[in-house]
Amino acid sequence: MEPVNLDIDGTNELLFRVTVEGLKPSSTIVRLVCEGEGVLGMVFNGSPEGDVVRFEVPRLRNVVPEGSYTGKIEVLFEGRYFNPIKFPIELRPTVRVVAESVAAQPRPNVNVKAQLVTLRDRYRAKRP
Repeated sequence: MEPVNLDIDGTNELLFRVTVEGLKPSSTIVRLVCEGEGVLGMVFNGSPEGDVVRFEVPRLRNVVPEGSYTGKIEVLFEGRYFNPIKFPIELRPTVRVVAESVAAQPRPNVNVKAQLVTLRDRYRAKRP
């Protein structure tokens, strides 16, 4: 599965279609869990909108380091736990372009001269 790329410098919105048959949607809790090696796990509660659940992941800069994480959706209802999907997450910074002025280095004065030399001129130059 392709990783879900999240911007570590901004708020991200993720939408998942979650279907639980035979229950009222209001009795279901859906969470997004993000876990990394050596990092505390993060849990985000979903907001159900029909059969789509919306997750808002806040800015995570200075909370966790950028890198690779494992994401999963957890569905909880009536004392039961389901994990219908697991997927990789990549937390990366926004692409930035920085322009700085740089002092120009003085260039050395270089003189270049060219002279047309023919075969006859070479021959004469070698004679004593």
